[in-house]
Amino acid sequence: MHTTKFDPSHLLEMDIQPHQEWTRAEQESGYGKFLAAGVAETLWHDNKPIACYGGVVLWPGNGEVWAILSRGIGTAMTAVVRAFRALIEDSVPRRLQAYVDADFEPGIRLMFQLGFQVEGKARAYLANGHDAFLFARLADDAQPLAVVDTYGDMPALAKIMRLESEMAVLPQLDIEPVHHFSKGIYAREIIIPAGALIAGKMHATDHLNILSKGEISVLTENGIERLRAPAVIPARAGMKRVGYAHEETVWTTIHGTDETDLAKLEAELIIPAAALEVLP
Repeated sequence: MHTTKFDPSHLLEMDIQPHQEWTRAEQESGYGKFLAAGVAETLWHDNKPIACYGGVVLWPGNGEVWAILSRGIGTAMTAVVRAFRALIEDSVPRRLQAYVDADFEPGIRLMFQLGFQVEGKARAYLANGHDAFLFARLADDAQPLAVVDTYGDMPALAKIMRLESEMAVLPQLDIEPVHHFSKGIYAREIIIPAGALIAGKMHATDHLNILSKGEISVLTENGIERLRAPAVIPARAGMKRVGYAHEETVWTTIHGTDETDLAKLEAELIIPAAALEVLP
């Protein structure tokens, strides 16, 4: 793979994925020239453009970034993240923003991987009539979890619950856990994709967590902690977490129990969501 300076003609060569196909029709209106006026690159693979991305200045201190991706980009998305990050990392003004199709999960994940936070939803904003999420990143933003600092004066648990409710409007990942059993031990293992935000359930018992791969920031009532594998993390009963995976992460939760029925384990180990609404 290699990068070149972006040219609007690259969009005509690209097999653009469906959520952004409308951008091809906008070339005649000068949209491509507008994008090329800023800092922009094209990422190539096998002599075909697989991603075009960049940023334009809106006014001093404020810019807007964009990315147009090819159909079936798959594992090449990692290269897109690295190249895009290298392009903008050393030139973040006071504020960068981006609008992403609310139904386009890879684009949403890309924004999280680049450290952007969701600020709202613009209805029927895009040229194709689709809703769009507004993402933004300030020069002093630490990461997506830092958005809780803007929630004002409220208990730490309430901030975590509010963040979880805001995450619920985003496209949801289907993370299938792997269950392990041994004498007196139950372990639940999940693989969290890079750039994913994930909310954990509140556990009714003390337990252990093992981070065996990756790097993840974890928000609890004690604040944000950035963890890198390998690590063992004790957790007390009643702790609520939200995590942001900086890279693909393997997280295993371990409980002491002889139970092997998954439904009974859920009832034994997890505090129901409805109960959280009445917690002090």
